[in-house]
Amino acid sequence: MQKSNLILLIVFLLGNYSYLNAQFKKGQTFVTGGFGFTVNGLELSQITSGQSETSRHYFSLNAGAGKLLSKNTAMFISSSFGRSRYQSIKYTILADTTTSGMITEKELQDKYISFSRDLNFSIGIRRYFPIDKKILALIYGRLNWNANRSRSIENGYEKINPSKNIYSIVIDPGLCYLLNKRFGLEAFLQGFSLDYTPKSKYGTPAELSGRFRGTGSLNIGLFYYLK
Repeated sequence: MQKSNLILLIVFLLGNYSYLNAQFKKGQTFVTGGFGFTVNGLELSQITSGQSETSRHYFSLNAGAGKLLSKNTAMFISSSFGRSRYQSIKYTILADTTTSGMITEKELQDKYISFSRDLNFSIGIRRYFPIDKKILALIYGRLNWNANRSRSIENGYEKINPSKNIYSIVIDPGLCYLLNKRFGLEAFLQGFSLDYTPKSKYGTPAELSGRFRGTGSLNIGLFYYLK
């Protein structure tokens, strides 16, 4: 890299950090609000005796508040409420058209539908990384508590599942767009989660699992910096 280009790059980066410092000040507080959603449309797959169809939908509302510990690091607390629906249907294929592959006759094997709702509380740290004068990347790491209740219907029979608590360490990546000195837009993808579910009073054993949650999941919101 030529010396002149290196100098321009350094000036550009310093300018971005100066803009961030002008926007965010240590001790400043902010509030956020938004929604999240996951929509996995109809998915078809072949099984031993026929075909399986699955779909999943999830929607949540969230709110939070934070305080800047430094010009690019904030402590943040948040809560959210969400609802989800999952459906799985299995068919035995009795006849199909070999030319187009379309099923002309099928018999239901199994139909399963589950509904769930969950309440979340989180506390963690947000770290901001300026990309442009109005665009910032961020990483949000937090401790999360989830209270989940669900019910399911299988072949016409309803079952109320035991409620459960899930404790997690979560790391989500995101982006912020500054509309002005007070308002901005933010978006998060669901990232990595390490979950612990304690043993239940019904005998279900404790479980520890790690997972990448992000496929198809997005949280969008608005943040506002107080004076």
